[in-house]
Amino acid sequence: MIDFVKIKYQDKDKLKRYILEAKNFDIVSDIVDLNTGLLNDFPFTKLGVLDIKIFANSAYVQNSIHKMYNYLKTGNAHNYDDFSYSKLCETIDYLTNNLINLNETYITQFEFGLNLTIDKVPEHVVRRNVLFHNKLIASSNRFFGKGEYKQFPHTNFIIKVYDKGKQYQLKRNTLRLEVKLIRRIEFLKLGVSNIQDFKIEDVLRRCFKYFIMRFEQLIIIDDFDESMIADNEDYLKLNRYTNPLFWSEELKGKHPQKVARHRGDFEVLLKKYSLLQTKDYLRTKLIEKFNTLISE
Repeated sequence: MIDFVKIKYQDKDKLKRYILEAKNFDIVSDIVDLNTGLLNDFPFTKLGVLDIKIFANSAYVQNSIHKMYNYLKTGNAHNYDDFSYSKLCETIDYLTNNLINLNETYITQFEFGLNLTIDKVPEHVVRRNVLFHNKLIASSNRFFGKGEYKQFPHTNFIIKVYDKGKQYQLKRNTLRLEVKLIRRIEFLKLGVSNIQDFKIEDVLRRCFKYFIMRFEQLIIIDDFDESMIADNEDYLKLNRYTNPLFWSEELKGKHPQKVARHRGDFEVLLKKYSLLQTKDYLRTKLIEKFNTLISE
């Protein structure tokens, strides 16, 4: 569920004094000015896998609390397994006990996502079936040579879909879908401000509802070819509608009624030729996974 978090301290000096106390952290580093050779007095350290950084006017704690949990339990920082509600609460309690004044901080970014074990090859799903998000084409389609990766960056959030199994060389087919909320205006309405809010089940349910809303905006379509589409006009339309440039460029500035008409035609064709089976399958898996994790 909750993965990456970025936590801001309003009073950076409190956190700075805390990390500089010798008993709290074994290693505290600083940044050297390459021009003068002097320390910039911006100390930074780590709590497990979490980065703690002090800047001139701010201070942050950030990284994956899912990886943090696994690091604390096994010494292996990964996030390809399930991160249940109880594990999330346990991790937040650990941070509360090992950081100062966490109740006085606020979240500036966080990720909500789920790992799905599927009966399809995730690399194929990401490359061939996940086409675009609303009118937006993916900005990336490779995950550092470790499987297929696509992300769709919007002003307030980023959608990510990738092959988690290949990233970690897992034997099972593991697909990751997540939304990264990068502006507070996008998630304050979900009831998220402080990290403690993630211990509230209703908040997590609102986050999941938001996640599913963004998932529904993904254009995920089954493979098709001429042999499946008997009507040549339908085939040409499908090729046209599955091209994101048609929506972002050809229809740019067109009357909303014309855009809506094309959207309606597209939906009719997808249902007519049963091309939404992959999306329906993934939606079912997402709902099942969330319901399992929130109850554990």
